[in-house]
Amino acid sequence: VSLPDFLVFEQSLKKKNEVHCQYLMGLGALGLGDFLFARQCFDEVLRIDAYHQGAIIHILEIGN
Repeated sequence: VSLPDFLVFEQSLKKKNEVHCQYLMGLGALGLGDFLFARQCFDEVLRIDAYHQGAIIHILEIGN
């Protein structure tokens, strides 16, 4: 039986929530074609969590 992430890893739930919200805002902006705002959101995600795979992949897709 696996335990939820918050019971196994010592990390801030506030930080995890902020990363998740920024990532979802970036995905929403990407879907609307607002690539500049999407990039800003994904950059913020990576500022908080430098190894966030979703943000890294989408930044590479957006380009500069």
